[in-house]
Amino acid sequence: PDGPFHTLDPVIQQHLLLETALALLQYTPEIAIAQPDTLLLQVGASLTYFGGPLRLHRRMAATLHSMGLHTWSGMAPTAQGAWLLAHQAHARAPRRALQLSTLARRLDTLPCALLPSAQARLDWLHGIGCRTLEDLRRLPRAGLQRRCGTELLHTLDAAYGATPECHAWIQ
Repeated sequence: PDGPFHTLDPVIQQHLLLETALALLQYTPEIAIAQPDTLLLQVGASLTYFGGPLRLHRRMAATLHSMGLHTWSGMAPTAQGAWLLAHQAHARAPRRALQLSTLARRLDTLPCALLPSAQARLDWLHGIGCRTLEDLRRLPRAGLQRRCGTELLHTLDAAYGATPECHAWIQ
């Protein structure tokens, strides 16, 4: 109860995110800042050089730990898929999928509440029995687009690798 409270300073937070991105440039030149607290790294070309996904993940985790940062990470063939794996609630659930088929199986079990674009329609989605991303994918696309807009479908398609993703890499 006597713990100190600190307010988040967006300027300091953005500076720390940029410092983190610069530290991770040793693993890949393709890093994008997404959302206020997310870094996306394209590590496909780095996997072999650093000895595979597990070794690369451990090295990056050690770098972040040495900076005093506690992070969640995910690895997937799509950036949106990696973001969803990183943000899942189950700490022991696998957060890496190297193939699209494996990614689809892992994403299917995640709650649709993880999608920021689904938040506004969550009561309606739960009301029709749609709780997971698999349930969401089974809904008729035209009806879902009418009720929820295009952003939800675009995010879902990007996560599963059905549409390309475009990122602005830091320089």
